[in-house]
Amino acid sequence: MSQVDDPEFLRKVLDSLLTGVYVVDRNGKVLLWNSAAERMTGYLRQDVVGHLSPVDVVVTADANYVELLGEAAPVAIALRDGKPNTRQVSLLHKDGHRAPTRLHTMPLRDGEHAIIAAVESFSDYAAAQEADPRRSKLARYGCLDPVSGVLTHSMVQAHLREALATFAEQPVPLSVLRVGVNGLDKIRARDGQAAIDAVLRVVGQTIECSLRPTDFVGRWLENEFLAILTECNDEEAKTVTRRVRRLALQSRVEWWGDSLVLELSMGSTSVRPGDTAKTLLERAEINLRANLVPGDIPVELSQ
Repeated sequence: MSQVDDPEFLRKVLDSLLTGVYVVDRNGKVLLWNSAAERMTGYLRQDVVGHLSPVDVVVTADANYVELLGEAAPVAIALRDGKPNTRQVSLLHKDGHRAPTRLHTMPLRDGEHAIIAAVESFSDYAAAQEADPRRSKLARYGCLDPVSGVLTHSMVQAHLREALATFAEQPVPLSVLRVGVNGLDKIRARDGQAAIDAVLRVVGQTIECSLRPTDFVGRWLENEFLAILTECNDEEAKTVTRRVRRLALQSRVEWWGDSLVLELSMGSTSVRPGDTAKTLLERAEINLRANLVPGDIPVELSQ
């Protein structure tokens, strides 16, 4: 047997790919889960191989954020209909946040043309590919919030000043989105600060995964995030807000056997001529407070 026919050699080839790849048999049992799939989902192969359909582990949702489960799962469609399919989906990471990706599903056939398995592949979303080296640098310089993993208050504030200065020179649309996390006091009283940190991590990563590479998101207050949406008018900001909300509702935080429900309030606004950072943020806060849960007051981060 030549080296290229050696199963171990083929496994090494699959593990060298930057694309996540997994294979399921006719009954939906996972036969293979490569290294990129581990990295992109947070699930190790021992968590998945031998189990039925990875939708039990990594739940996908389509572009409209409808969960693709059971017979609606792309791999189930390929096994049933024998047709390849490609769609834009979001994967539920083991940490609880969702990440958009393009999923390719292909049925596999034997010599008699009978369907015996299906293979799915998914690639890193562009923002993540570009962000990894940059995030490492920012972390070294103390520019990332250690709890949520997004930019610190001072860093996102600096980006806001820069964006406003650019708008003064060239009035390209610019919007901001404030995202408040509700109910943290109840979670803290019941589960402690570590549970709060887990919730903030999932919310921060979900927001970041929902944005474009040219946008910025940072921890603004203890229970609030600020996103700067470049080249984004008021209507487009509302679309981003809906996307963030949908992704957040489909994210999850598992805590000692319980699923902590994410409750978010959001307010966005677009920059107007003569706006300062203060007026822009105050207008976004008014919109955020319009759907705050009573008793949930944004709490300033200690400086």
